Amino acid sequence: MVKQYFIPAATTIIELDAAEGVAVKPTVPGTYKAIAGVMAAGELTVADTAVNVITAVSGPAAYSVAQRRTVSGGEGGKGVGTLTFQVTLSGAAATLDYRVLKAEDGTVLKDWTVAATGLGAGTAAIVCPDVPARRGWLTIQFRTNGATAIHSYAHPLGVGRVIALAGQSLAVRLFAKMDSQTTTLTDLAITPDANGVIYGTYQDSQKTDLTPAWAFPTDSGKYDSAGAAVLLKDQISAHGVTCALVGHARGAQAISAFVPGGTENTPLLAVLDSVGGFEQFIWFQGHSDSSAGTAPLVYRQALNSLFASITAHNGVMGASFGKLLCALPNISSTSWGTGDRIASIRQTQADWAAANGGTYVQPVDVALVDGVHETQTGGVALARAFSRAMRGNALPVITSALRASQTDIALTVALPSGATGLSSIGSPATRFKVYARGDTGTALPLDATTPITISGNTITLKLAAAQADGVALDVWFVRGSDPVADGGADMIYDNSADGFGIGRPLNGTVRAVTAAPIVASTAAQALTMTSAAYGTSITGFGQRATAGYGLTSTAGAALPSVATWTIEARFTLSAPPAAARVLAGMSNKGWIGVNSAGRIVGNFRNASSADSYVGDSTNSVAGTNPLVADGFEHHVALVCTPAQRRLYLDGALVASEGAAIPVRAAGSSVYGVNAFGSSPATYQWPGTSDEHAVWLTERYIADFTPPTAPYAGNETGLFQLWHLDGSGASGIV
Repeated sequence: MVKQYFIPAATTIIELDAAEGVAVKPTVPGTYKAIAGVMAAGELTVADTAVNVITAVSGPAAYSVAQRRTVSGGEGGKGVGTLTFQVTLSGAAATLDYRVLKAEDGTVLKDWTVAATGLGAGTAAIVCPDVPARRGWLTIQFRTNGATAIHSYAHPLGVGRVIALAGQSLAVRLFAKMDSQTTTLTDLAITPDANGVIYGTYQDSQKTDLTPAWAFPTDSGKYDSAGAAVLLKDQISAHGVTCALVGHARGAQAISAFVPGGTENTPLLAVLDSVGGFEQFIWFQGHSDSSAGTAPLVYRQALNSLFASITAHNGVMGASFGKLLCALPNISSTSWGTGDRIASIRQTQADWAAANGGTYVQPVDVALVDGVHETQTGGVALARAFSRAMRGNALPVITSALRASQTDIALTVALPSGATGLSSIGSPATRFKVYARGDTGTALPLDATTPITISGNTITLKLAAAQADGVALDVWFVRGSDPVADGGADMIYDNSADGFGIGRPLNGTVRAVTAAPIVASTAAQALTMTSAAYGTSITGFGQRATAGYGLTSTAGAALPSVATWTIEARFTLSAPPAAARVLAGMSNKGWIGVNSAGRIVGNFRNASSADSYVGDSTNSVAGTNPLVADGFEHHVALVCTPAQRRLYLDGALVASEGAAIPVRAAGSSVYGVNAFGSSPATYQWPGTSDEHAVWLTERYIADFTPPTAPYAGNETGLFQLWHLDGSGASGIV
């Protein structure tokens, strides 16, 4: 006999199994034995009287991707993310549970988990905090009160890796093709991964779409860039999760447009806020700032502002995301700034990345449609470059240069893991430029017959004409403007396919690699001191000059005919002078000093034979450069290159200039220490000074800790040195 006892599922009853002597508490619907003496003998049915009170669920858009909170753990070992829904209930719910299934076959990934308790009728925000990340789409199901009735959310969703992208016209073309490009994904045999989507806005003179929507890269859709399709496909493979490319790009915009207050900051942040979070950010911009000659310090400050802004809008990862920067990949057009200005923006991005835990990428094998913008094939090369950087894959890099003879320069290349040598395509010699050290005006021509040979990890360049033994030479690879419109046509690769079916390209030089002279050309210059007095310097530096000044004997010798140089010194100054005074330097080349407002001044002579200044403080304008007439010991350095002029105080970059071109010719006077070489008495320094040095190198490229001990006198690149330890003797050894 079976007796039916209809008991709510949440009610606890006791089943006693006489044969096993086991007591259990069934709390879910089912049929159980009833033991005489406890209940009437026979079978007992616990009925499901729980009601699913869910009437509607709304939430993320179909095929949207939520940034995972972790990159490990979870049911699939790829991390977990959070999804939020609006659930409407017709009645009370003691519990509301969710579970996660594979969208393609219904396999349960995460079983029923309580998301909320004690809900009343109405609409509530339901947070599902531990949704597993995976390579594939997800179905989310809900139930209330433990009922068997289930409500499935209508849209497939993803949890995985979100890559954000912002920048100007080349970044636009990583969302959509333009420039009359007809090449399709099908033409390039690219099959987009079904687990990669895009959500972005873009604006260009040819094509604009400011309405973002989650969509797959396709030839017929709004996101038809080959670059995006390849980037997503590789990142899905590398990370094993669903991936999304999101962001905003607009052509012909300086970085000032993307920082807070700029026109493009709002649409960029709108996309980021809508997505919720990202674990990688790509900043791909620089042409407009190169064209305008934006000063390095101004550009660096804008980078600080930009990344602070996006960090504040990274709701999931906060500051814990990868930073990838790229400026002006191989470019053959001359419309976006001189080679020096291009180098300046590249250098500033590279320096910022190094100082802020980011990665600078300089793609060099990009096919261009107009000397600037990537073709669809070029977009694939960009995707490879970005993917390699995000994977942490190194590229072959030129590490040193040696003058093997008066015509030959041997370049040593550091090969990454997996490579044993180099190979070339086409005529890569055209992509090298060789200059006399510090010059970027007229490149030295290469030999017409055998300009380049490659053996193992060594590249040898042969010049068309012999150069004097005492001349140092600067070598650049893919300096702007690059003569090659298709970077992949004339290129050097290593012999490892690296998972992309093509070797890793030789890395472009952000700064010149210098081959030292065959015969050392340093001619140490002693100072002839006038009215000199000396006193104890700070600990470790011996003595310093407390009065008087010193001059070299030979005009121009201390700063010869070069365009790259650094001068530095230590000093104290107790009060602002009545007029500008000079700490070190010479006529028609450059000097460091202070103006009557007590502000540091950095001067250099430009190619138009006029004075230029680093920052807005000059010998006659107070400006805003730092105040230094405070009685404290300071270190100052003025760095001059064809691309940038930078002024450092106590190791911090305080002013920069990137528009003017510095003169290459030697200074026209003797070099002055505590004086201006041509008018020493007029500009005599009124404070103390110590450890003056002249370098024919770009001594400092980023913020640094000032030297804590005197130079030995044999450091690479050191040209002149005066310790001022009781005399004007040279410190060069």
